[in-house]
Amino acid sequence: MRVNFKRTALAAVLLAGVAVPFAWGAGVFQTYPIIGGAAYCASGNVSGAAQGGITGQGAPIPGAGVTTGTSICGQTVPAGPPALTGTEVFPVDLYTPGTNITAGGPATADLPVTAIGNGYGGTTVITTNAAVVLANGISNLISNQTTATITTGITLPPNPMQNQKLCISNAGTGVLTLTAVTVGTAGQSIVGTAVTSIPVATAVGTAGTVTLSSVCWLYNVANTTWYRTL
Repeated sequence: MRVNFKRTALAAVLLAGVAVPFAWGAGVFQTYPIIGGAAYCASGNVSGAAQGGITGQGAPIPGAGVTTGTSICGQTVPAGPPALTGTEVFPVDLYTPGTNITAGGPATADLPVTAIGNGYGGTTVITTNAAVVLANGISNLISNQTTATITTGITLPPNPMQNQKLCISNAGTGVLTLTAVTVGTAGQSIVGTAVTSIPVATAVGTAGTVTLSSVCWLYNVANTTWYRTL
């Protein structure tokens, strides 16, 4: 039997190229800077007790699991940025594993870091008396009105994500009157005591009295329901 060594070698190379990303998948980010974190040593070489640092490798550090001697840092990861700015993105797959994609279009996209907060993390501020229809990705509606009356009600985001929180807060100087709070998509529902007004926030004195100036709901995808949580 004749063996085509060129084809065999090519197949081996292709398989190796495919396998490597899967092999690295569990630790591909292990040498990245940490947001809010200091510089750290990603890998080191165990050395004798009397051996000092090597130029370009940094000073000796205690060896992990080493009872004698020290470890020379072979790869130092720099400190990360001090905090998130809200403009970061990270890649996500748009489909669950095993999904047969037949409609075309991208299978991977960048997701804003704000998506991992309460809902998408967006905020809408209103300063005039008007109907409010909240867009997808909004988790906070703040009323900053001197005459706080919304006569036509508030419509919640049409496509909320799992555990998305939506809070309405009164930061104005008058009572916020609501005629209705309705869902953005037919088939969704709201569970909990209906909200008709939200008072003005008061100062917290020595007695600790607080006026509730916000109401919140949390969305559950499984039964398409907004639950009032505050």
